[in-house]
This record gives sequence, C-alpha cells and structure tokens, in this order.
Amino acid sequence: MLECGSAGGATFKEYGVAFDPDYENGDFKLTKTFLDAITDGAAVNLTIHFRSGKTVACTATKDGTAATGTA
Repeated sequence: MLECGSAGGATFKEYGVAFDPDYENGDFKLTKTFLDAITDGAAVNLTIHFRSGKTVACTATKDGTAATGTA
C-alpha cells in the first residue's frame, strides 16, 4: 500500500497503477501515472507499507521529466 500526502487527491494510491512493488527485493517503483500527478517542485511525503508489516517513509520530488526520492 502506498500512502501519500498530496499527489492527485486520494491519500492511498492504487497498487499497480501508482506503484509497483518488488517484494523479493524489498523495493518498489513509482509509476509514470503517479509521477504525472505530482506538481513540479513539490515534495510529496510517502509511506510505503509492505506485506511484511514493514513501513518506509520517503519523499519524492518531480522536476520536469526527472524525479528524485529520499528515504
């Protein structure tokens, strides 16, 4: 589950539409659909909820066609 502060309205984003998890490697990818909903230059606070119960807090920022993130 992906919980975010301000990217396109809804707090919880849809699996496979906004993000794609890689459970084997404990990783995830934000999709173009999700990144297109972020306002350029605005930081979006995210909390990633994995099936294991682990959560990871991070921030994503988009600048034009590039996106950066920190955890």
